[in-house]
Amino acid sequence: MRRTLLSTTLQAVSTAALALVLMAPAGAIHAQDTQEPAATPAPTPTPEPTPIPATEIPDRAAAIGPLLRDVIASTDISEEVEKIARDFENEQEHLAVLTEETQLRLEAEGPASIIEEAQSSWQRSAGRLEGWLSTLKAHSITIAEEKQQLEEERQLWELTVASADEVELPEALRQQVEDTLIAIGATEKAVRANRDDVLTLQSAVAREKATVDEMLAEQKDEIARRRRSIVGLDSPPLWKTFAAPGLDGAPSEQLAAMWT
Repeated sequence: MRRTLLSTTLQAVSTAALALVLMAPAGAIHAQDTQEPAATPAPTPTPEPTPIPATEIPDRAAAIGPLLRDVIASTDISEEVEKIARDFENEQEHLAVLTEETQLRLEAEGPASIIEEAQSSWQRSAGRLEGWLSTLKAHSITIAEEKQQLEEERQLWELTVASADEVELPEALRQQVEDTLIAIGATEKAVRANRDDVLTLQSAVAREKATVDEMLAEQKDEIARRRRSIVGLDSPPLWKTFAAPGLDGAPSEQLAAMWT
């Protein structure tokens, strides 16, 4: 009896242990399912600019000259941009002539090949305009980045001027700060002028590109329409087909077939 009771107790303990083992993964999975997602860390705030310490003003003022020269060099109107401006003027004249010629082709009846002859010229113009836009956009981005850098530098020196009385800057350092701000302002003016010139040219090229794209779309639609034509304008005219004489001056085979 005692042995039976002991056996029964051991069996119950084994069953309970097995149940715990089987339930453990499910419990872990359940815990993982109910675990809340980790919160997205807040972005690190950008520190507010502070005035330049008095001990750093001489070195910073001496370094501003090379910085401004680099800005001017990277934002100045390059020879490539000047060439684009010249070539674009010639392209506009070319497109004006091409537009008149293409309009006549679109208004005239005839096979699709008449329009396709002009279409290739429009496609070449579209490619040139796209290339110029890519170059001008890259230059505009460079100017915008340099302009932003100048604005941040100017704000830093303006803070330094505003705190001059508070930190009791000597007159020599005050003069350095003011001279630096004058130099930054002159550079900003030049950068803005270059930016305006590039953006104006970029806008004009973009408008011309849009016009070219519209003309290409119109030509594509007209070519498709003519190719769908029941008469088949791309085929030889009917009078040429049936006018060809047969053997010994007899009517053509096509005309003879219509009579029989």
